[in-house]
Parts: sequence; C-alpha cells; structure tokens
Amino acid sequence: MDKLFKKLINAFAVCGREEERAIVIKDFLTEKNIKFVEDKMGNILVKLGEGNEKLMITTHMDSIGLLATHIEEEGFIRAEKIGVFNSENFAYSAIKFKNGGRAKVSMGKKEEIFVDSGFSSRDEVLKKIKEGDSIAFLSELIETNGRLIGHDLEASFGCFILLNLINQSSELNRETYFVFSVQHQEGGRGARSAAFEINPDYAIILQGEEAGDRINGTGNIKLGAGPILSIMNKGLILHHNMKELVEAAALQAKITLQYSVSKGNSDGGVVHKERGGVKTGVISIPIRYISTPSEMVALKDVETITQLLKSIVIKET
Repeated sequence: MDKLFKKLINAFAVCGREEERAIVIKDFLTEKNIKFVEDKMGNILVKLGEGNEKLMITTHMDSIGLLATHIEEEGFIRAEKIGVFNSENFAYSAIKFKNGGRAKVSMGKKEEIFVDSGFSSRDEVLKKIKEGDSIAFLSELIETNGRLIGHDLEASFGCFILLNLINQSSELNRETYFVFSVQHQEGGRGARSAAFEINPDYAIILQGEEAGDRINGTGNIKLGAGPILSIMNKGLILHHNMKELVEAAALQAKITLQYSVSKGNSDGGVVHKERGGVKTGVISIPIRYISTPSEMVALKDVETITQLLKSIVIKET
C-alpha cells in the first residue's frame, strides 16, 4: 500500500476537525515544492496553469463521525452523528478520539448512540474526553484481489488522486484550481466557500458513489468498471458542456465511463449556484458498502479516474 495513502487514511479527519489530514496534504505539497493557500475555513487550494477559463477540481478531506454531547455519571458518552449515515452499520464498532484514545460504540434505544470508553465514572472520562469532542470510526485496512477494504475510503482516495494529479500536471490547458475542501459532510460548506472565492467557469466534484454489484445491491454501478459520471443527483443536473468535456477526455484516454442517476447529494449542489453559476459535473469512485466500517474500492478504478482527470487538465501535445 502506498505510503501517502496510508498517511491520509490514518489521519483523524472527522468533519470540522480535518487538521491532521490537511497536514499530510500540506507536507506532501511542500516536499514537492508546490505552492498552496489555506483559506480561513481550512480549505487547501493549489493553482496551476494559465488561460482565459478557470477550472476548479475539488475533493473533500473530511469523514463522517460522532460528536460527544454528554457524559453520563456512569462513564458512558452520549454521541450524535456528524454527516449522513445509518448508525446501525456502526453498532459496536471501534472508535478513536482526537487525542488517540480508543473505545467502542454501544447502541441504546431508538438509535441512541453511546460510546463505551471502559471507564466507570464521568470524572474518569473527563480526564480524557469532554463534551464537544469529535470521534472517528476505526477499521482495519485490508488489500486483497485488487481491492481495498476499510473505512473512509472516499475522502482518502479523493485526496490521494488529487495529490497525484497535481504532482503529474506540468502543462495545463487552462487556469486550474485543485481544492481539498472541509465540511463536505455538513452541506459542502468548504467547497461552496472555495467556489465563491475562485469564481470558476467549470467545476468537477470528485467523490464516491455506491456500487450496486453486491448481495442485495441496487443500481447499475459496478466495482472495477471505471469512473462514474453523474447525470443527475438530488441537487444537480450535469451541465451539457461538462458532459461533453468529460466524455471527450474519456475517449482520448480510452476509458469507459459509467453513468448514474442518484437521490444522493454532492458538493456540486452548492458549487453550481455560486456567483453567476458554475458549469459543474460530478465524477465518482465506485464504492461498495459506502459509509460503513468496511467499504470496498477497486484499485483499478482509482488508476482510471486519475487518468481521466489527467486527460481533462493536461494540454495536448
């Protein structure tokens, strides 16, 4: 497994507390002598290339997680969800705190979420954890048969793909902004802020989407079958100019696209409405069991998505 990816996935990056993953990204850019800007929200922006048109490619740094809301006298920690996910998928999962502490989820009645840290009193817990602290899910990372299994693959691979793209990009065909955004899980706040500041003509959102080729799965998306181009989701209809741009790049790179219609949201739903409007499209990584402790990604898809984005941004020779 790539050392950079390991650093990204092991970083604590619950929505609103993305600093550790941001440090990994900034360290990589600094090592490669690539200039970047960190805005007031915590987004990291890299500008490369020149031209009359602006393209913004954004992926998010943050993951789903929990927030400690109250510590019971018996030492159990009440928690609320950060982001959208089925809490039952994480029942009795292992978790970690920002300070490195470990514990496990314990489900109550009516989907109440508790954290059992092993302490028997509120006073003991307060020495380690306080109300308002963020909590991340833990999962073993497994590589098998060209697949990677683990938690938080969407954000980790999104950042990994974008960093590799930046590192491989020399001659670009337009003014291009690469954005590592914060607070995707809470309405795409970081991506929206970056779009307002950059005022791009075009935007590509890089994220993950559920693959339906599993037991009891639904939909046409398959693992290992290539990048997903979203035709429509809950907040965005693909702009026809973006469709033509992506399809032309896919043809040039000899990459087969998958097409999806989804009821889910994406950062494109807020980005495309900024300023006078942004021509926006969503390119997704196929992920089985998305937003669970054991997601699955085909490494082949990561490679082809990187090639597709490279075909979009690199100037033809």
